[in-house]
Amino acid sequence: MAAALYNDKDTTDELWKECARWLTRWGMLREDHRANLPEACIADLANILRDGVLLCKLLNKVDPGCIDMKDVNLKPTMAQFLCLHNIELFLRTCLISFSLKEHDLFDPLVLFELTNFHKVLCTLSKLSLSSKAQEGNILGFTAHKVKTKEEEVIYQSLKSVDVRPSVCEPSWLQFTIPCPRPEDREEEVYDDLCYVTFSTCLPEVRILMSRAELPSSARGMNDPIYDVASEEIYQDLCVLRTPHEIQPTSEKRDFVIKELLDTEKNYVEVLAKLKRNFMKPLCSQMKPQDHETVFYKINELHDIHSSFYHELKKFRDPTVKLSLTFMKWRERFLVYGGYCANLTRSTNLLQELCDTDEGFNTIVVAYEKEDNNGRFKLRDVLSVPMQRILKYHLLLDKLIEHTDPNHEEYNDLRRAREAMLDVAGFINEAARDSEHLAVINNLQENIVEWYPTDQRLANYGRLIKDGELKIKAHDDQRIKSRYVFIFDKCVLICKQLKGQQFAYRHIINISEYHVDETHNRAVLSREARFSYSFHLVKNDNVMAYTIFVRTIELKQQLIKAINDALDNIHPQSIKRTNHCFELQTFDDPVQCLHCSKYLRGLIYQGYRCNVCNIAVHKQCIAQSGRCGIHNHHHSTSSSSVESVVNGADAGLKDKLWFVGEMDRIKAQNELERRENGTFLVRIRPQSDEKDKYALTLK
Repeated sequence: MAAALYNDKDTTDELWKECARWLTRWGMLREDHRANLPEACIADLANILRDGVLLCKLLNKVDPGCIDMKDVNLKPTMAQFLCLHNIELFLRTCLISFSLKEHDLFDPLVLFELTNFHKVLCTLSKLSLSSKAQEGNILGFTAHKVKTKEEEVIYQSLKSVDVRPSVCEPSWLQFTIPCPRPEDREEEVYDDLCYVTFSTCLPEVRILMSRAELPSSARGMNDPIYDVASEEIYQDLCVLRTPHEIQPTSEKRDFVIKELLDTEKNYVEVLAKLKRNFMKPLCSQMKPQDHETVFYKINELHDIHSSFYHELKKFRDPTVKLSLTFMKWRERFLVYGGYCANLTRSTNLLQELCDTDEGFNTIVVAYEKEDNNGRFKLRDVLSVPMQRILKYHLLLDKLIEHTDPNHEEYNDLRRAREAMLDVAGFINEAARDSEHLAVINNLQENIVEWYPTDQRLANYGRLIKDGELKIKAHDDQRIKSRYVFIFDKCVLICKQLKGQQFAYRHIINISEYHVDETHNRAVLSREARFSYSFHLVKNDNVMAYTIFVRTIELKQQLIKAINDALDNIHPQSIKRTNHCFELQTFDDPVQCLHCSKYLRGLIYQGYRCNVCNIAVHKQCIAQSGRCGIHNHHHSTSSSSVESVVNGADAGLKDKLWFVGEMDRIKAQNELERRENGTFLVRIRPQSDEKDKYALTLK
């Protein structure tokens, strides 16, 4: 019998690093993943294992077909019930297909709550040394059952680690679209189709699209926007390799502008070929609803970028500025929110149609050969728009770097860069919320005895936290096992059934309650599993619940989730203003009155004042000023401002103090309840060109 392949050359090295290297050898992590970097910590590995997705993909890589990936929740968004489903599927497959023993496995909650990560690593070690894993000639790793004191300190530190992205990180570091897949190569397609290189191109300009120059925190598996393979696809599709040489004396700034124009030209052609070679001919081969899903908004994207490229080509006109072109088009780019949110649904449906209909698959393959000689699949090309829209702020970054600070357009370029970064953040949050809504809808489909039947769970906001606990209503006194879901506006209480099924029991309006830890006397014995408790008390003190949980960490997480939900409904900063703000879902994109950035996401994106109608981010409430009369300017100013967009003063549209056409009386009314010193700039109605502007000051 052949000896098992394993690595025991350095017993002093941390076990989690051995595990990360083993996952890398199997191609589940990239060499430059954050868990493989010198400054990596154990949380970097725990983060990517915790939802069970990578573990299920790993088993399918080792033994293809051992898991039906349709049974895996690929985007659980850290909802506990979905993550545990994935982990349980992984453990069940380890028993059935890999012959691991029960005592080799960890409890699903151990991984999700990170209470004994050493046990998780021991299971993965056993898996790495299993006969099926060894057949791949991939070096396994060994694990000692006994932890050293140093290791114990490391594992214990995980209990306090929050593996979700920090809200204080720059938003572009939190991009999550699309779902990370080791086999993805979107960037490769983008490079090949859209990118332009020149034989004498300055290195630092070409590096603009190089992932290696990005901060390490943006290059992990959870940040697939900068995936190497995806970048190469983008480059391959947008590249125009030409022997034409640019003189070395040309300014670096000109290189970047030419790069922008040429890649935009190529991208428009990519969209045109996508319509011509795939979308139109496949129309007769697909059901209308399937065709709409797969080629969602492609027509609209082609129209937008054809016009955008036409505008960009005017940049040598002294009256036209690149920065203002971006500012003018940023609102139309928001259509990418829907496109990127639909991208996974689009590619999954396309793959399903090809897998289940051989005739359809043959037709698609034939079109792929005709379009690009079979180099790229249709699903690869569909990813290029997502790559393109997330490049603009990087291109503007490089353009700013090579623009003199004294240049007349320097400050406008910085504003354009911020605007495109805001657009990218808007798109990302729309995609994130789309995934979140899918999780919520999945949950509702698995709740029986739901009441009222016409109420949608999504109306209660985002799912903040879910988990198993015991609860005692003070008007009942019986302690019941329940599974709770904490949303922005409610606590949903269910009874857990088999599988992913739940039985509806009760909904608590979270705004009517508060957390009370003052009477934290244990009702259950200290030996019981659920020995940590707190109270959820109705504000009028007529009702209360005692909540029992298994660990102090879970207690703290639940209390934080409830307090976070309460702060979402009634932010503390509201006390610093006289506005009547209410958390609200906005159906159309809207900008914050204070910072002029878009309210992000699809549900409960921000706050609307019920009196003056202004909309703001939560973090901008304190700076929103005094509440005035009904804010006609905020809700209707776009049409009046639009009148100057096509002129030389187009940049005024994006100034907070510019209100477009407005008479003196209305301007004074607008400022009536504002602080002294507040001003606005307006266009006088029916005025001559030479004195059309007026400044109104309070």
